[in-house]
Amino acid sequence: MKRTAVCLNFIIALTIGAILALPIIAVADDTGLTASWNFNVESDKVLAATTGDAVGTIHNLGTNAKWINGKNGKALLFTGAKGEHNCGGVQFDKSPVDFTKSFTVETTIKFLPDAPYREFKEIISWCDAERGPGMRIYNFYGMMTIRTGDGDKNLADVRTNSSAVKIPADRWFHLVVTYDSEAEKAVIYFDGSKVAEGPLKITPRVKSSSLALGSYRAGYANAMRGAIDDLKIYAKAKNENEVAEAYLTNIQ
Repeated sequence: MKRTAVCLNFIIALTIGAILALPIIAVADDTGLTASWNFNVESDKVLAATTGDAVGTIHNLGTNAKWINGKNGKALLFTGAKGEHNCGGVQFDKSPVDFTKSFTVETTIKFLPDAPYREFKEIISWCDAERGPGMRIYNFYGMMTIRTGDGDKNLADVRTNSSAVKIPADRWFHLVVTYDSEAEKAVIYFDGSKVAEGPLKITPRVKSSSLALGSYRAGYANAMRGAIDDLKIYAKAKNENEVAEAYLTNIQ
């Protein structure tokens, strides 16, 4: 009996040791997830939703919008020359969230190595015009920016410092932008780390609630010159711990 008990204890110890040796897998909290697109359903017309029912129309597919291999499955590459109104883009007739309220935009993106430094490279926009009202998220002069405006002279933004923070080029990275409407604050994260924060109050739109990806007005201007993969939009502002968990999940 003693020998049997010793063997049993040994087996239990080995089992516990094996369990403890297993890698810890981060699981992101998807509370508040309103819409998502994993870009893995390749189509010649639309970007299908993974969560929610927001289906987008792909503009200029085959020329300035192309399906490519992404970080996780497929992705959409958006290109286009300055001054030409045929950039690649995706247009949603109605936004899945109200961007004047708290939100989180979480995505995996990659800019082309030759993306023009001095041109707007639009990632996502919800606005009536370039100067607002509404909000835009873009890369300009080496600064990742979330901007709002009243449609006239008044503009406000939160952006990274191009001297201190370098936007990765020609590699996939995890981008998160959060907006807390109660605190009136926006935060930008690269690969799970906070890179910019500041006060911001997004101005409500008056014309429509459409949403665009990859260029301004889904093809009119400001091509992203890069690719988007695994986009998620939450109706809440994620905190630092939640962003870190999402990044760990993204790299697994």
